[in-house]
Amino acid sequence: MQHFKIVFTDLDGTLLTDDKQISKEDRISLDRLGEYGVLRVAATGRNLDKVRDVVPESIPLDYVIFSSGAGVFDWRNNKLIDKRNLNEAQTRELKEFFVENDISFFVFEAVPDNQWMFYFSGTKESDDFNRYLQLHNSHARKLGTSSFSMSASSQFMVIIPHVESVYASLKLQLEEQFDFIKIIRSTSQLDPNYIWVEIFLSDVSKGHGADMLCRINGIDPAESIGIGNDYNDIDLLDFTGASYVTANAPEILKERYRMTKANVNSGVTAALKNHFIL
Repeated sequence: MQHFKIVFTDLDGTLLTDDKQISKEDRISLDRLGEYGVLRVAATGRNLDKVRDVVPESIPLDYVIFSSGAGVFDWRNNKLIDKRNLNEAQTRELKEFFVENDISFFVFEAVPDNQWMFYFSGTKESDDFNRYLQLHNSHARKLGTSSFSMSASSQFMVIIPHVESVYASLKLQLEEQFDFIKIIRSTSQLDPNYIWVEIFLSDVSKGHGADMLCRINGIDPAESIGIGNDYNDIDLLDFTGASYVTANAPEILKERYRMTKANVNSGVTAALKNHFIL
């Protein structure tokens, strides 16, 4: 049996159950990985504050790749070890594009303060945009387009209907106009009928974060395991040596990677049992 040295797992829809808990079985498996000397990494689209909302300090992790790779955090030593932000000029260019095209968006402060955000509401109504704003209202400020200035930002987020042609059109338009961005897609956590289109600096992804952690720990990518459930896990799963998606993942991802049990059935443990005695 191949010896694996590091495990990367997504949180929402993967390690977390639908009620945002970590099952007893998965918690025990994380402990056992530590006993084997295997590094344990959560790789998530959540910012660090939102990670702490659902992951108690007692959970045995070694690192957290957060905000889809815009930041990497040493969980054991409570230390930020990497951050990748859009600079002031890049932030201004993206803001002007969305405002001029009447596209509603959120723009998040630079890592590590990216729990704070500005928002712009265009003329087109979006139920999911309004739900997201209501949920994060305490950390959101309305954008004054004439006076807006940020020295840096971690990401932009646009919410669109879950229509493939709409997503493809917006992605193409952004990529043709901006050569410094990385577009990461995820299914809305509030309503699966919407897509969250997240725009980061070009070298941001969970895969880049995983690569950095493998390099600083002297681990060959072939000795890594990745477990995810959504489109924003693709870069990670294309990087890891053994890659799994949970049974609750979109069908297209289940055709591309090995499948494990659903998040509500301790899918992380089920995947790990193929490689470890747990």
